[in-house]
Amino acid sequence: MNRGFASGFINPMLVIGAVLGALACFVRPDYNLPLYMFIYIMRKNPQICEGGEKLKILILMFVTLVVDIIWLLYWAPFYRSDKMRDWEYGIHMFTIVIVIIEVIYKLIMMVILAFVDLDQIKDVNKNLLGRNQTRSDSRR
Repeated sequence: MNRGFASGFINPMLVIGAVLGALACFVRPDYNLPLYMFIYIMRKNPQICEGGEKLKILILMFVTLVVDIIWLLYWAPFYRSDKMRDWEYGIHMFTIVIVIIEVIYKLIMMVILAFVDLDQIKDVNKNLLGRNQTRSDSRR
């Protein structure tokens, strides 16, 4: 897949992620809506979204992915328990399905963002490694 071709799909995919985040807000305070809108705004302004920021965005997405998985591991069994089965069961199951979709979608978005921004992320890593090497050399 061509990087330029893939980068044309990023902004619409970020909007879709925000919509999924809005749908998950029925039962839980979902942070995916502001996360995807923040990334959308950052990518629309290339002068503020450079390689270092793109790497931080990927790290932030990974952390929120872990939080989504922990949320699923805790709340999905609780919402399916006998205590909660009769109380708003439909909306709880809807939210669980949306969160599962969000987790899969976030993995896909992370792969696409890393693929499109790979060169800039590599440059940041080289710069960081160069700085660390210079610091260690100056301490000797």
